[in-house]
Amino acid sequence: MTNIGFEEIGSRAGEHSLGYVEPSQAAWDLLEDSLEDIRAGMKRRFEAGMKPATEKICQGILLGLLKDDGEKNENDGALGWAPDFPAEAAAWSLSLLLELYPQRQRRAAGNRIVQAIEEHANDWVEMLGRVVDQAASAKRRGRS
Repeated sequence: MTNIGFEEIGSRAGEHSLGYVEPSQAAWDLLEDSLEDIRAGMKRRFEAGMKPATEKICQGILLGLLKDDGEKNENDGALGWAPDFPAEAAAWSLSLLLELYPQRQRRAAGNRIVQAIEEHANDWVEMLGRVVDQAASAKRRGRS
């Protein structure tokens, strides 16, 4: 994700036929697009019954986002324009996976994922724990 540069942001930012796109929104959109295929693959594997592989993919997403979060600065292209993206995308990625599980299995799955990365993610353990708590208590939304 850190390789999304100013050129890509510039191509999406600015005046367009439907209005103006802020550089921070363009950066956020590009970063989100970079995770779309990975999240879709995670969902496909889950639906194919490959839950352990799915959890590993989620762990990889979280660790990659954590790495990006630790390396960002104003000169980092997209992350410089969307500094909150890594943490928010990590929470959303974990939430998306847990939502696939039946409610009674979400807490255990979430705890496995968080425990697997917690030595690298001290700053995020509390946030991810809240995601697990929320997913465990939430009713399953309609599948798309």
